[in-house]
Amino acid sequence: MKKLVRVLLGVVLCLQLTGCTMPFVGAPNRWECYEAFDATMRASYRGDVGDYDDYAGPSEGQKLYDGEVRLYAYTLMYWASVEPDYVDEETFEGFLEVARTVLAKVDWEIVGFYAVDNERGYDGIVEVYLYPTDLLDLMKDDIQDAIEAYNEVYTGDEETNYEEIERLYGWMILEIMQSYADLAQPVSQPEKQLYWYAKDVDVFGEDGGIVISNTDWDEVDEVLMEIDRL
Repeated sequence: MKKLVRVLLGVVLCLQLTGCTMPFVGAPNRWECYEAFDATMRASYRGDVGDYDDYAGPSEGQKLYDGEVRLYAYTLMYWASVEPDYVDEETFEGFLEVARTVLAKVDWEIVGFYAVDNERGYDGIVEVYLYPTDLLDLMKDDIQDAIEAYNEVYTGDEETNYEEIERLYGWMILEIMQSYADLAQPVSQPEKQLYWYAKDVDVFGEDGGIVISNTDWDEVDEVLMEIDRL
């Protein structure tokens, strides 16, 4: 089948469950909230897992980071119409390394935490600016050229060695992405997002906990990995 640069997210890419929780007594301590959120972000996108492990448990930060890297690698492959089933192990490792390189460049700025007392206990808002990189914009023309070259080679003929063409196409796309990964930089204008946390006694016992939902974390991924552009 002919390839296109993806413009719609037509498949589930593997949802990451990265809920952030932290115990407290009484109203949430804003500095503890800040530390927990920032630790999760650093573990997720930069592989800086020490602080995350302190409250999530040993090795949890590495699991989180590895999952984020794989998600981004699959996102990039999907965007460029690379078929994972035909990519060899060496090529896939290359996509993982591209993902690590680019994720290390995404940025964020935590503007503040605002606690609000209500009849249930305490609600609040995390206000954060998110800065994805410009990778997709940098390489989109080269990716489009690669897709056009593929479409010229692939004719749909049953005699065509489809698996070999897909393998070579995946390698060609990887080389393009590798050439731009080091050049990618955070965008200059942030995406502003608001994320709720709340006291949830039922889940975390009588002392409650600070909760940022998995849905909210998915939205962070969508912005920083540009999944929302697919």
